[in-house]
Amino acid sequence: MAQENAASKRPELTRGVDLWAAIAVNVANMIGTGVFLKTRVMTCNVGEARTVLLWWWSRSTV
Repeated sequence: MAQENAASKRPELTRGVDLWAAIAVNVANMIGTGVFLKTRVMTCNVGEARTVLLWWWSRSTV
């Protein structure tokens, strides 16, 4: 009997997204898309993916 009362008083998760969560998802989506689009443009300009990776690595260590 006590277990049934404890189980019925458990909090339930709300199925929904508030304003701040929706904003965070949109910002993350824009940043993620921008990273992939930028590397594509750089690869098209340079011509080789290795060069782009080397450039990114060299800039990250500075």
